Amino acid sequence: MDVNTGSSSSNGIVRIDYKGEGITAGYGQDDIGFVYGPVWYSNTEETRVFATFGQEEDFFLSGHWKNRESARGQAVIVTEKEAAVTLIGLEAGFRNHTDYLFRLLSNTVFNE
Repeated sequence: MDVNTGSSSSNGIVRIDYKGEGITAGYGQDDIGFVYGPVWYSNTEETRVFATFGQEEDFFLSGHWKNRESARGQAVIVTEKEAAVTLIGLEAGFRNHTDYLFRLLSNTVFNE
């Protein structure tokens, strides 16, 4: 698996396609997420992908993130198939800005 990053000053609201089960229970297709120093994953054959950035050209809804095109449609929440490791490329616990995403953290703790 490859870990890809945007600049550390990039942040904003993005469209996320959540699988809606396990770690992402309670979230759905064409939902939202928040990134700050965005991270996404490619070459994910050895992982289970639970969420991806939206496929739409306008998956980035608001904020500041230059050169974001390579993240479109890429995995943003993955778990290792052979180990209890979960990687979340969103800012699920950033201050209190992302209270909508806090469930991702608790789902991860109680599902893995």
